[in-house]
Amino acid sequence: MSNPTGAGAAAWQPFPNFMQMNSYLPGWAWRLLRLCSVLGALAVAGLLALRPEQGLPLFWGLIVPVLPLVFMLTPGIWRNVCPLASSNQAPRRLGLIKKINQKTLATGAAFPIGIGLFIAAILARKLMFNTSGVATAALIVGAMVMAFAGGIVFKGKSGWCSSICPLLPVQRLYGQTPFLKIANTQCEPCVGCAKNCYDFNPGSAYLADQYDADPSYRDFRRFFAGLFPGLILGFYLVPGTAQIGAGAVVLQMLLYMASSLTVFTLLDLLLKSTRNRLPVVFAALAINVYYWFAAPIVLNTLQQLGAPIDLTLVGAVRAAVVIASLVWIARSIQAERLFLNEQVRRGQGGEIHLAPVVVETVRLHRNIVPRRVDVEPVASDAPAANSARIQGGDTQPGALAPLEAAPADAVARPPAAAAPKAGSRPELRIEPEGRCVPLKKGASLLDTLEGCGAAIQAGCRAGACGGDPIAITGGADCLGPIGDTERATLARLGHASNTRMACMARVRNAGTVTVELKPHAVDAPGAAPAPTRHAAPAAVSVVASVVAPVVARHDRSIRSVVIVGNGVAGLTAAEHVRRHHPDCEIHLIARERYLPYNRMAVSALINQRSGMQGMGLKPDAWYAEQRITHWLNTRATDVDTTGRQVQLATGETLGYDRLILANGSQAWMPPVEGFGIAGSFLLRQANDAMAIRAFVQRHGARHAVVVGAGLLGLEAAASLRQLGLGVQVLSLNEQVLDRQIDRAASELVVAHLSGQGIELVGNAKLRRVVRSAGRISAIRLEDGRELPTELLVVCAGTRAELTLAHAAGLATGRGITVDAQMRTSAEHVYAAGDVAEFEGEQFGLWAIAVAQGEVAARSALGLAARFESIQPVTALKLRGIEVRSAGAAGAGGAGQSELLCAGSLAGDEPDEADAGPGYCKLVVEEHAGGDRLIGVVIVGAHEIGDELLDAVKRRASLASLQSLLAGHRWLLQPAEVAQARVAPTRGAPTAVRRVG
Repeated sequence: MSNPTGAGAAAWQPFPNFMQMNSYLPGWAWRLLRLCSVLGALAVAGLLALRPEQGLPLFWGLIVPVLPLVFMLTPGIWRNVCPLASSNQAPRRLGLIKKINQKTLATGAAFPIGIGLFIAAILARKLMFNTSGVATAALIVGAMVMAFAGGIVFKGKSGWCSSICPLLPVQRLYGQTPFLKIANTQCEPCVGCAKNCYDFNPGSAYLADQYDADPSYRDFRRFFAGLFPGLILGFYLVPGTAQIGAGAVVLQMLLYMASSLTVFTLLDLLLKSTRNRLPVVFAALAINVYYWFAAPIVLNTLQQLGAPIDLTLVGAVRAAVVIASLVWIARSIQAERLFLNEQVRRGQGGEIHLAPVVVETVRLHRNIVPRRVDVEPVASDAPAANSARIQGGDTQPGALAPLEAAPADAVARPPAAAAPKAGSRPELRIEPEGRCVPLKKGASLLDTLEGCGAAIQAGCRAGACGGDPIAITGGADCLGPIGDTERATLARLGHASNTRMACMARVRNAGTVTVELKPHAVDAPGAAPAPTRHAAPAAVSVVASVVAPVVARHDRSIRSVVIVGNGVAGLTAAEHVRRHHPDCEIHLIARERYLPYNRMAVSALINQRSGMQGMGLKPDAWYAEQRITHWLNTRATDVDTTGRQVQLATGETLGYDRLILANGSQAWMPPVEGFGIAGSFLLRQANDAMAIRAFVQRHGARHAVVVGAGLLGLEAAASLRQLGLGVQVLSLNEQVLDRQIDRAASELVVAHLSGQGIELVGNAKLRRVVRSAGRISAIRLEDGRELPTELLVVCAGTRAELTLAHAAGLATGRGITVDAQMRTSAEHVYAAGDVAEFEGEQFGLWAIAVAQGEVAARSALGLAARFESIQPVTALKLRGIEVRSAGAAGAGGAGQSELLCAGSLAGDEPDEADAGPGYCKLVVEEHAGGDRLIGVVIVGAHEIGDELLDAVKRRASLASLQSLLAGHRWLLQPAEVAQARVAPTRGAPTAVRRVG
């Protein structure tokens, strides 16, 4: 904690969390200080009870008056050593905690309770505590006992420190802009016990409260800020009980508070300032009032204790408080600007749904977020009915907008129904509601649709799964061309020719693109064909054949085809069997209980409240229309290849003329001691993801460890983070996606994940799962490190499901051995997808499974077909960052080199929002016909990214890409230098290479 490292630490964060801050002292030192604070509090209580003439001045005249300045200057010290916090955390360290999660307290009830206790304590001090050492001692000990009891019953700090502690309202009010940030050392790791936890992120916690979507939650903060100056002023100006009696004291104190709150409310109505500006001003007013009266008391107490203090320093103390509070006001106002900018950036990047109060604040205070920002409500599928997003703006995803004033032309966008002005930036129009949102050049339509909360289901983000088809009803020429993968997917889906995959349709030219989220049927009115440059005639003819199949010369003796497995390989096989054979029986056997679904989006089920809704690859009615008999929740246990029968676990037997095995793979679990206890999961199928979601809710889990830094592992980590958990990802090395991208790209991804609150734990090999109270409590690594956690999700790869193949006596390696026609070693038996092994390779990729499923179907019917290895595109399916790759991730030998894109050669400066990629690298190798492209890694939206990825698939020569590459500057990195680099960067080229 004292020396944060890694890419995440290096990247500047406007609001670093406790893992990104310095603790300044080792853990043992903080523990010693906490012990001293507890003993010191008990000693003060003893002094108060036994010698009140000494204890009362010490406590009320010195210790208490120092706290507000501590809260303002460096609240992290108090949060680490507070005796009440130490008492509250003692049960956890002693193993006595029950870990109850009280949602009523966590979601808003705790703060008003804390306010009430604080006001009651101030009133009681004036009535009793100021003159009674015994009562004050009882107050201190009683608070410590209550904190200890809360620590036994409730998880984390939710039993006191982060909920009902009377000092919490004051701490949060003054601690929102610390002059010195000190990392919390009591809650490692975070257990998510409180909403907007101050200990997790002191810089944004109070602001997150102020801009929370729930008004009943956020308004108590303003209520307290409004009455606080009146409470302080009344405490010092209202006479004591000896003069006016206890009832009059309470009444007058309440009048002071009511007057202060009234002034606050009137100013709020008149000034219409941002949410936090007036609370900051009133907080500064309160602390100045407090030290106006408290400064002479403190100095006098010090003098009584023997300190050589000159009482004439009272003026200097008051002046210092004024200066400190003015600086604090300026810092707090700036922090609010940063917070709103960060919210807008994350909203535009699709990371969060913005609360309406954020949207309204940005509408009313356009200078808070520079440049033009358009605000629109979120569609009905947003996670909360009262959520909204801010659309548009020019802030690049991943970068915080600068805080200069908005330019003079920063005006609101016309209403959605208005036509865009000539020369305007690219714009997306969503029909039938007519909503318009701005587009960014190079970005996909999926990015924009997700960013505005549209009802669209993302899938592989590589155009292969078919999860996000949309209808382009206008502005198709503003989009990039259709690539081979997208064309094949569109042919498989069978929609109208104006269909595009939203993830692959990228903005190339300015103009308005009009879309409908539901693709058209082939004969639907208004289903205008896409321009010929976007869709080749071959693709159109294939699409047409879905509706009116052109039946080839198949083997008419085939009456029954059985397909085991209903993943995309099995579904594709069934579809092509029916397409080419209208008469045979088709049986599709699935061990899962769901119709074929988008397995590329399985990790999204962890945080997706709609469950399987929208994840089906085909409408339910399609299977009946195609006369495909679906056997759900059914296992095939044996195959008689001689008698051509498949034995089912239900006791039934299916005869077949042709058998296609597409039963996929299963998640692989490395041998780990203790795995399998409650809280440990493998993630592979929909049931796994939904079981994880159910466990998190049932047990209130707040921290998770994900094993595996591949595509599925990172996607699972992102889903868990969106569910509100703190997440650590284990990698066997220091990199993520080490099979798909290089280290330079990995560093960008790691920095993005760190900003999301996802920590990469490098060089980590899981050794043992630690159990406590029947559930997982920690994991232990091979090097001895132990990471506390309540949830373990393993995404460590897959192994082909070979049980059925072995029972059938088929030849296998790592998978079922197949030839180019997908034939196995048994006659009339074919295999496709993850279970198949072709020329010693298992691919485990969606596009490969689709291609093999089609070849298996055609071959089974006696039609000509041949599978040839293709180079698929892999894509990271996370919002806020786009990562794609194909082929080699780096130069690996003699004759190979890397070309790093250093930007456009265009004469004019690119628009900030349309700037090039965060990272783009080509891998080329020498070839007899000239250099050819064998790999590409892209982070960010690149204007020629789709063409580069397609070029890798066909290993295109650089000469054929000359016109494509000519508009950019490329930095040459030979293989021997690339291999020698520990951490590749764009800043160390050996030469500049211009293409074209």
